[in-house]
Amino acid sequence: MDVYRTYIFRSRTARISSPELGFDIDPGPDAEAMITTVEGLLLRMIDVAERMEVLNEDNEESMRRLREFKDKVQRALQGGLRFRIIIEDPYGNSVIKPPPGRDSEVRIEPLNPMA
Repeated sequence: MDVYRTYIFRSRTARISSPELGFDIDPGPDAEAMITTVEGLLLRMIDVAERMEVLNEDNEESMRRLREFKDKVQRALQGGLRFRIIIEDPYGNSVIKPPPGRDSEVRIEPLNPMA
């Protein structure tokens, strides 16, 4: 995935996750629409983890897990870790847009309302 040229358009109702990196961004009443690159999303995840470190500095286990998460995201940014970005949008208003010629890397599957 080209993290620098692949765009994410996320509506307020969409959930974004990455099983390999271990994060979920759930929609909520205060959720905002987002337009960013994959790089921007990953940098945002590192920023959130750093803020959480400040709140958890007395909890050694939380600090260890946050450091591991940041290391994993950094490896993904540098191309050393394969990962997926999954957007679940019940209204279909969100999309991942790869650079021209890379469309085959994006798989769109309809949500299963029975799941």
